[in-house]
Amino acid sequence: MLEKVTTHALTITHEGFTGTSASFVVSRTGEDVQGVDIVLTDAVPDHGPTGWVESPANGHRYKSVEAGSWFECHLAAIAMGAHIVTIADAAEQQWLLDTFGADEPYWIGLTDEPVEGAWRWVTGEPLVYTNWGDGEPNDAHTGGEDYAHMNWEGARPGSGGWRDLGYTGPDWYTVRKAILETGAIGGRETAPGYER
Repeated sequence: MLEKVTTHALTITHEGFTGTSASFVVSRTGEDVQGVDIVLTDAVPDHGPTGWVESPANGHRYKSVEAGSWFECHLAAIAMGAHIVTIADAAEQQWLLDTFGADEPYWIGLTDEPVEGAWRWVTGEPLVYTNWGDGEPNDAHTGGEDYAHMNWEGARPGSGGWRDLGYTGPDWYTVRKAILETGAIGGRETAPGYER
């Protein structure tokens, strides 16, 4: 005879993300739940969230995430108390390339969505440095191209060249990752994120 069957829902939250709930049934106390692995580790609050890398030049923390479109990456950044990366100068661009690589495209926090041709960082920081690939930004597709990414394959290899893309263009779904940035630990935090 089977003892009382209880249904449980497991929700895992990590770094601001809540995973999909999974239902499972435990028919006896102490029964193993097959196919579910849960690993708990101690937090390291003095060093920031796991996976963040601190730049020695500015003390800001950076992390690569795969969250989807520019919009989805922007929302993921906000959920983590961060923003899609802003690039202040050639030295920061080179550090990003050295740290995250020059082969994979990453969304950056640059947009001209509010005003066509007036590119701005999501944080409101002034746009004083650019690294556009040849012929970019070009607003080439119907519906516009209002969001930037780095490591464009058409740019000079290893340069991290930027390109504008729009959600109606054929290449929109080729960029699925972003580099996120947050302020220095114990120091100045960056300005609030761009809100649509």
